[in-house]
Amino acid sequence: MNKSSHLLLKLGLALLLLASVFSVSGKTVIPYQDEGNKEFTLVQKFKVYQQKYQDVLVTEFVPAARDVNNGADRQVIRFLSAVVKDDLNWWKSTWTAESLNDWQQKVALNKDKRLFNYWKARVNTKTQVQLTDFIVVRQSVLVGFYLINQDKREYHLLALALEQSRWRVDQTFMQSDLYREIKQKVHS
Repeated sequence: MNKSSHLLLKLGLALLLLASVFSVSGKTVIPYQDEGNKEFTLVQKFKVYQQKYQDVLVTEFVPAARDVNNGADRQVIRFLSAVVKDDLNWWKSTWTAESLNDWQQKVALNKDKRLFNYWKARVNTKTQVQLTDFIVVRQSVLVGFYLINQDKREYHLLALALEQSRWRVDQTFMQSDLYREIKQKVHS
C-alpha cells in the first residue's frame, strides 16, 4: 500500500468515526442549534500620528514628471502639478496600481477623466497650496492641504501608500470608513 492510499484509508476511518459520534439510533444529531443572523459592532483602535506643517505655502508647481521618492508631501505637489500641466498620463502615474486597475474596470464610466477634471476645476497656475497636516496611520500617509484660489480656500486630504518604493495616491484607502473618520476629525 502506497502513502496516498494509506492516507485515504486513515481519512475514511476518521470520517466514519466522526459520523458514528453524531449518530444516535440511526438519526443524525447536529451538535449546534441555528439561532439565525446576528449583528454586532466591531470597534477597532488605530494609532494615528499627526503633525502640523508650520507655514508651508507652495506657490510654484513642478515643471515636468519626475518619478522619485522624496516624500509623500512632495508627491502631492507632483499630483497637483500634473493637473496644472494638463498631463493625464503623468497624473495617473501618481496613483496606486490598484486605483488604476479599478478605473480600467470602470472604463465606461470614464472615472479617471472625471476625477482629473474635478481636480482641474480646482487647481491652476495661480493656485497656492498650503500644506497643513501630515498623518501616519497603519501603512499610509495622509497629507492635508488647502487649495487657495483668490479668496477661496478648499481643504483636501490625500492618502498615499508606498508602492514599489514610491508614494502613490491611494483611492482604496480614501474610500474606507477609517479615512472618512480621520478626515472628519482633522478638518472639524
